[in-house]
Amino acid sequence: MKRFFDIAAICALVLVCLTSCAGADTTFVAVPLCAHAPVIDGKIDAGEWGRAACIGGFRETSSGYQASEQTLVYLTYDAQKLYIAYRCYQPNSPKAELTKRDDTYWLEDSVELFLQTDLNQSTHYQFIGNGKGGFWDSIGMNSKWNGNFTYAASVSNSYNTIGAASENLYWEGELSIAWHDLGIDTPKEGFTMGFAAVRDHQKSAPPYRSSWSDIGQFPHDAKGYGRIILAGDSPAAQVQAIGDGAKETATAKLRVVNPGASPVKIGGHLQLTSGGQVKYTCPIASEIAPGSSADIAPSQAVESGFYDVELLVNDGSKTLLLAPYHIFCGKLIEASLDKDTRKVTMHVNLSGVSGVDGVRVITTISSGEREHLGLLKTMNSREPSSTLYLDLSKLPRGEYKLKCMLLRGFIMMTEYMENLRI
Repeated sequence: MKRFFDIAAICALVLVCLTSCAGADTTFVAVPLCAHAPVIDGKIDAGEWGRAACIGGFRETSSGYQASEQTLVYLTYDAQKLYIAYRCYQPNSPKAELTKRDDTYWLEDSVELFLQTDLNQSTHYQFIGNGKGGFWDSIGMNSKWNGNFTYAASVSNSYNTIGAASENLYWEGELSIAWHDLGIDTPKEGFTMGFAAVRDHQKSAPPYRSSWSDIGQFPHDAKGYGRIILAGDSPAAQVQAIGDGAKETATAKLRVVNPGASPVKIGGHLQLTSGGQVKYTCPIASEIAPGSSADIAPSQAVESGFYDVELLVNDGSKTLLLAPYHIFCGKLIEASLDKDTRKVTMHVNLSGVSGVDGVRVITTISSGEREHLGLLKTMNSREPSSTLYLDLSKLPRGEYKLKCMLLRGFIMMTEYMENLRI
């Protein structure tokens, strides 16, 4: 089936109402008005989406923990249309072959969006788009309904470049939909909708789903949707990255844009809870000049473990972003290469981590699309630490990629990657 992502935020006048109707842990974001409508050409341009809200930190729908392949979703609007764009990072070029409208796009690498325009009704609109510009649209699961969507997508040229940096490996899509097609005449500031975004990772092994909000396994159930609120000339919160499972830190990278004529004071926190108790709180505080932006990067050193995290951003009068998510923090993997013997030594340390039994350590050595060596180790709580060895002496000299993943079931706990030259 499909998944969805969810976001929302609140204008000051509806904060109390939103919190009560959506739940205190509901994901939400404030969506600012755009100065100029973005051109729907399938390429996210900073000049067009620079004032949009942006959400990230997608999590796997089966576990709630951070997805290894992340997604950014941009939202803005004007009096005529709602505009949404997304950028999907993944190491391999996306599976995208379908172009016929209302085909089975959830079986390809795709993004699914859900819009609930009346919070008192379970009715919702659905859109699914792939990296080739094909899409599905429906009311609920009824694809006989066709909305006036404009959609375009593109795939990064960096997939054709050997050794391209991971931040340049992505596909992206842009779309617009007229408000009247969603049954809305003229959207007013403060208007609130249920929203979900889900990503289908079909090129991954194994395939999985991720979303920004906690939608579970059935995204057509609007109870799991987050909230988006039309916020006029409000500052825009833009999430660029959340979490860093490879280190003993919890982090977030944000940009807040102030389009107004007066300075704005930004507050909030990055708060970590474990076992129902608040363990760490990292405050957010910044002042942004008129017509300017500020990069904010709260970071909190933590002990290794699993945490419930809340990222909250406000401008003093209203909430701009609320993102609850889960993360594992800890330096679990260390690797070294002996260039004389051409052997890799890897230390995996899960001491102090709960639920070690059955965790799989999958290590590979590859070059380009070819995998040369592989190693599988299953951990247990009696021996939570292990040292693994890979002999590269029989491989031709050259550049290789070392990749080590820790999986609990099919859920990625953390991933370690390093480029090696032998």
